[in-house]
Amino acid sequence: MCSISLPIWGGIGFIENNKALCMLSVLINTQMLQASRRHGVKRFLFSSSACVYSAEKQVSPHVTGLKEEDAYPAMPEDGYGWEKLFSECMTTMCTDPIAPGAMVAKRCPPPFAER
Repeated sequence: MCSISLPIWGGIGFIENNKALCMLSVLINTQMLQASRRHGVKRFLFSSSACVYSAEKQVSPHVTGLKEEDAYPAMPEDGYGWEKLFSECMTTMCTDPIAPGAMVAKRCPPPFAER
C-alpha cells in the first residue's frame, strides 16, 4: 500500500490572499500520516512546494537553482510556506518508524515563471 499527499490549492495569488486558510492544510497532512500508520502504508510521498525556500532567495532574475540546504535558515513565505516546511519536517521525522520509504518532493517552477 502506498500513500501520496498532494496539495489541493494552487497559485501564488490564492496563497498570498488566504495565508491562514492555506496553513490549515497541515491538518490534512497530519491525518494522512496517521491514516498511513493505521493502515500499514510502506511508502509515503509528501508533495511540498518551492514556498519553503526563503523568499529573498527568489527575488533576483539571476537566481541559481535552489538546493535542499537553501531551505535553512528557515524564512519561507508566510502562511503556506511555513505550513509546507513544518509538514516536510513532520513527514521525515514521523514516518521513519511508520514508513521507512517516506519521501518529500518539491515542485519548483523556474525563476520568474508565471505564478
